[in-house]
Amino acid sequence: MQYSYLVVEGPHDLEFIGRLLRASGLHKVQREEKLGAFWHPLVPRQYPPGGDLLKRVPVPVFFQSASHSVAIHSAGGVNRLVPTVEETRSTPGFKSSEISSVGLFLDADWETPAPDTFARLKAEIQAVGLPSADEPGTVNHATPRTGLFIFPDTIAPERSKTSWTTAPPSSIANFARKRRNLPRVLRRSATRMMIEKNSINPRAR
Repeated sequence: MQYSYLVVEGPHDLEFIGRLLRASGLHKVQREEKLGAFWHPLVPRQYPPGGDLLKRVPVPVFFQSASHSVAIHSAGGVNRLVPTVEETRSTPGFKSSEISSVGLFLDADWETPAPDTFARLKAEIQAVGLPSADEPGTVNHATPRTGLFIFPDTIAPERSKTSWTTAPPSSIANFARKRRNLPRVLRRSATRMMIEKNSINPRAR
């Protein structure tokens, strides 16, 4: 079994990645008894978390197939991406050394160029002892394999966080060309889902 850990900026990103995983043959795990023991340390056993009644329970969303098991955490903001990774790695009882790949996904920002965002996150990733890819949209060959993707195409500023159906054809084409740089389990369906725009509206069911 290959274990992958993904951290996304927010819930819409999580929904999008989840749809790609489902299209690639993975299914969402809803019942704890169906979840592999490897991920059990990440399932909170105490409520409320940290004694805060208003804090959201920080449990990942899990997907798995016969060969892959993926946990996705919604960080709740770009500044929480790398801290979320580090908090997960330091969870008592969690065998983080068995993670084969780590991926970070976030939206581009009008105010900050994607290369600047990547440079900052690359430094943060390296500061917590993880290898970093050399540029956004690529995955390194270290252990664990690590990559960072900035929507919509690692270059352009964001166009919409809430409606992928409004993405212009140029962005869809760019994403399609970039699909080869996504983690392998996502590649096969990225182009098809970006072209079939209506199927990836985060509000669609």
